[in-house]
Amino acid sequence: MRKSAILVFLLLLPVSIRAQNPDLVLNPGSSYVDVGRSIPWSNFNRTYVIVPNSPNASLCVYVVNNNPSSSHSFSTSTFQSADSQVADYSNNTGRYNAVPLVNMPGTVPASGMVSGFTQSTAAAKVAIRFTGASGQAGSPDTADVFLVQTTSGTCGAASVSNQVQGTSAPGAAITGNPLLLGGTDPSGLARFLKLCPDSTATACSAANTYSLAIGAGGNQISGIPLTYPNASGALATAMLAGNSTGGAQLQLPMVSTGTANNSAQNPQSLFTSNGGYFVRNSNVAISGNIIQGFFFPGGGQGSFLACSVALQATNTGGTTPTLNVYFQTSWDGLAWTDRISFTQITTSASNQWAAVSGSGFSAAPTVFTDGTLAAGSKVDGMLGAYARLKFVLGGTSPAYTVTDAVNCY
Repeated sequence: MRKSAILVFLLLLPVSIRAQNPDLVLNPGSSYVDVGRSIPWSNFNRTYVIVPNSPNASLCVYVVNNNPSSSHSFSTSTFQSADSQVADYSNNTGRYNAVPLVNMPGTVPASGMVSGFTQSTAAAKVAIRFTGASGQAGSPDTADVFLVQTTSGTCGAASVSNQVQGTSAPGAAITGNPLLLGGTDPSGLARFLKLCPDSTATACSAANTYSLAIGAGGNQISGIPLTYPNASGALATAMLAGNSTGGAQLQLPMVSTGTANNSAQNPQSLFTSNGGYFVRNSNVAISGNIIQGFFFPGGGQGSFLACSVALQATNTGGTTPTLNVYFQTSWDGLAWTDRISFTQITTSASNQWAAVSGSGFSAAPTVFTDGTLAAGSKVDGMLGAYARLKFVLGGTSPAYTVTDAVNCY
C-alpha cells in the first residue's frame, strides 16, 4: 500500500478511535485553548498536558455537555511538572505533583457547562486528567473542553470561593463569602470558631465546639460574662487561666470585691508580681458577737503581702458596753489567729486604723490566739490564705454601729 493511501486511511478513522490516543500534549501559545470539540462522552476519559504561557499561569477549565437530555458525571484532577522535557503525564507521573482544582463539580447538567480553576507555580507543564465518564442516552452525546489561561488568579464564578465577599449581620444567615475565623482542634482537624450566645445554647454544648475566649460568655468559660463590642467600641478581651480545682474551666484573673468574691470564679493574683489587690467595705449594726468574713479567695490562690484595716465605731446602747475588734487570718479556713487587735471601744466614738505586713518578716513558733491578742497590738508575718474580722462585745445589752474597710495587696 502506498504511503499516500495509508495517510488517507488514517485521516478517515472515526473520531472515537483517534480519541483513544495517549495523553494529548498542547502547546498553543494562546491564552485560549480548544482542547476538543464534540468529544464523545464514551471516550471522554483522557489526560491533556498543556504548556502554559507563563510558569505561574492560572487555568480555567471548562466542560460543556452537548447532550440535550442527559447529564454526565466525571472526575477531574490536575498536576504540574517543573520539567520542560517531560513528554506526557501518564508515563511520567513521578515527575508531576498534584495541584488543587477549585470549584469543579462532578456533574455537568444536560445542555450545561461547568468550570474549575487551578493555579500553578513554577510549572513547565500542567496536566488535566478526566476519569469516570461514560456514554448516556441522548444525541449528540458529546462534550466540548476548552481552557483559558490567566494571570489574575480568578476565573469568574469559579473563583468566588477564593474571594472574601459580602457581609452578614449578627445572628443572620451568612451571605456572600465573608472571612470566618478558624483553627485546629486537639486532633489537628480544622474547625470554625463559634461564639456561644449563652451557656444553654445547644451549639455550645455540642461535641467538637471550639470557641474564642472573647465575645459573649458561654459554658466554654464557665459562664463568666464577656460582652460584644458596641457599634464604635473595641471587642472585649480578657486574660484567662485554669482555676485551682484542676478542672478544664477557664477563669478570669480578676480583682475580688469581698461581696462578689468566690474562690471558683474570682481568683486574684494570677500573672502578677504580688498578690493582686483586695478591697472590702461594710457597715453593720452589732448587738452580739459576730464574725465578718471570709475574705480573700483562699484555697491555693496565693496570699497577700500586707493588709490595712480601718474602723469607725459608734456606741448605740448598753450598760458599760465594750467592743473588741480583731483582724484574723487562717491557713486552712478552720483555725484562726489574731493579727491585729484594735484598742477597745467603749461609749465614745472611735476611729482607728492599723496595718500588718506579711513581707520580709520571719516569726518564731507562736501559739494561735483567737480573740485574746492584747488590745492595741499586731502580729506581723506571712499572711494566711483566709482573713476575717471578729467582733467581741462586753457589758450589758451592748450595741454598736461599725463601718470597716479592708485593703490588701
